[in-house]
Amino acid sequence: MQSNPEKFSKHIEKLSDSSWLLDLAFLADITEKLNILYLDLQGKCKDLAQMMGSVKAFKAKLTLWMSEMRSKSLVHFPNLEKMTNDGNFEPSRFTGHLKKLLNQFEMRFQDFRKTETATAIARIIASEVENLELEIVDLKNDIILQAHATDIDFWKLVEKDRFPLLRSVAYKIKSCFGSTYPCESLFSTMNIIKSKNRSRLTDSHLKSCLRAGTSAYVPNIQVLVEEIQCQKSH
Repeated sequence: MQSNPEKFSKHIEKLSDSSWLLDLAFLADITEKLNILYLDLQGKCKDLAQMMGSVKAFKAKLTLWMSEMRSKSLVHFPNLEKMTNDGNFEPSRFTGHLKKLLNQFEMRFQDFRKTETATAIARIIASEVENLELEIVDLKNDIILQAHATDIDFWKLVEKDRFPLLRSVAYKIKSCFGSTYPCESLFSTMNIIKSKNRSRLTDSHLKSCLRAGTSAYVPNIQVLVEEIQCQKSH
């Protein structure tokens, strides 16, 4: 910078521009929140309902942040709060950015409202609303199921005979892919398995290898070994 001050002079001037610094602080805060959402949407076990919930929650947060910012409350924007004082903060500029972001979310995720899963669920609920209400009451008061409410495999514990409608609704939701992550992961695993050194790998063997490579099931090797009869020499 000392050897060529003219080259960096315009950038140095920005550091003394309070308006530019406010924009930078706001950008840092909102980018951090978007990164948190992005990480929340990733993962192997994320289903459509969870991802829809995350997006819906973020849209609600945007509305909350706009409301708080209009009253000049920046508790959720720590970097912006550090750079402001009563004289140089005008909330309308930043609430406008939040409003544009909310509109983008509404536009890009509008298909969530028109999913076939939601239509199928609504059809089940509308036709069996009385029985569904009873199942919900039974489910809420089942002590054993309450103890496992946060388990990933919770719906595997719900008995089909006792809760047929709830299981049907839950399985329709769980069967929908929330993103392309499972497909991308499957193709990546296939490329690792089907290498040039395994040219004699059949489709049947590849299918078995893919199932083993992508499954979360962990076999109990010790039990399997104990159940197999040893081949004794004659």
